[in-house]
Amino acid sequence: LALEVAQQAVERSPNDGRAQALLCYALVENGRAEEAIGAGLRAIQYAPDYAEAHAYLAIAYYRAGRPNQAFQTADEAVALNGNSLDARRALALSLAFVGEYDAAIQQYERAIQIHPRFDALYFELAQYYIARDNYDAAIASYDQVLAMESDNVKAYTRKCETYFRMREDSLAQEACEQAIQLDETYPEAHRQLGMVQYTRRNYEGAAQTLATCAELEAAQGIALAAREVECAYIRGLALVYLGECEEAWALLSGALTMN
Repeated sequence: LALEVAQQAVERSPNDGRAQALLCYALVENGRAEEAIGAGLRAIQYAPDYAEAHAYLAIAYYRAGRPNQAFQTADEAVALNGNSLDARRALALSLAFVGEYDAAIQQYERAIQIHPRFDALYFELAQYYIARDNYDAAIASYDQVLAMESDNVKAYTRKCETYFRMREDSLAQEACEQAIQLDETYPEAHRQLGMVQYTRRNYEGAAQTLATCAELEAAQGIALAAREVECAYIRGLALVYLGECEEAWALLSGALTMN
């Protein structure tokens, strides 16, 4: 829908830099990065001082796997407007792309100062804390989201994943169960809970939870290649321990077709 609206804006005002910038961003979010680059280049041609046009073009370069162009364009966006949330986020993404995690974290922290209630920033920031093995900071980021939205299922699921990395399995299970209590149709929460249960040698519970994950993905029409492969192969491993090797073999073979 965003793409349709952006296309209408461009049709009405093809030389409007803001319209082209919005088209760029909408194309990026629809997985059409190369087309987005074209719209982004038109945007900065028509509105060279519009920081967000540079920011969206930088994100398009980032999604297209062009790190040098992403960084240069994002840096220009920040130079045009240091208080632009999108410019700071674009620069953070381009820095993280080349492994400059500490610099990316600094940009996210600056972006959060600009817009402290934009939850996506905390989720992205937490990824780079994890990349730096700073799990406590990642948990704190998810807790910031929960302080704003106490029923945020994704935040509880990400906490579960992070605690699992820390080998804090009891805390991980508690966070995953909270996520499922809030939304029992969220496959990722079932996937992560099943992995925790498997690690804790609750093979029967893991098999059941991961089966629910697979059933939810099928019911929600998620494409096979986009499904959580762990819901197949970890379940298969759990069934091996339960002595149900024929079913396990089918699941493990199926996991190979998924990924």
